[in-house]
Amino acid sequence: KHPPDLVGRYHFYEKGEDWQSDSRDLTLEPDGDAIYHISEVWDRDTDSDWKHRGTWEASGDSVTFQATGATGKENYNSDSTRASSLIVKFARMSLSGSDVVGLAVGNIALRKVSS
Repeated sequence: KHPPDLVGRYHFYEKGEDWQSDSRDLTLEPDGDAIYHISEVWDRDTDSDWKHRGTWEASGDSVTFQATGATGKENYNSDSTRASSLIVKFARMSLSGSDVVGLAVGNIALRKVSS
């Protein structure tokens, strides 16, 4: 359920034009707890920054994150806490015969940055 080779921190960052950026940070703990931080900026006045807290589980070549709550904000609003039903299924990325080097969802690849 929680293989040690998957435990760690994964990161993705992409800079777009002008103010645009997309940042993802996923932390998988040995006990099954997890945090998925999503920060997106579309222009100078439009952004979103949420830390989803929940659990993770591995099955075959995938890892599923299931949130139970989130803390964050939209645009200029103050931070708030809310329930979150976010579920994200990541595919394992590894080099031939080596440990996991990252996790991918859609066209976003999060690189493993620490164990």
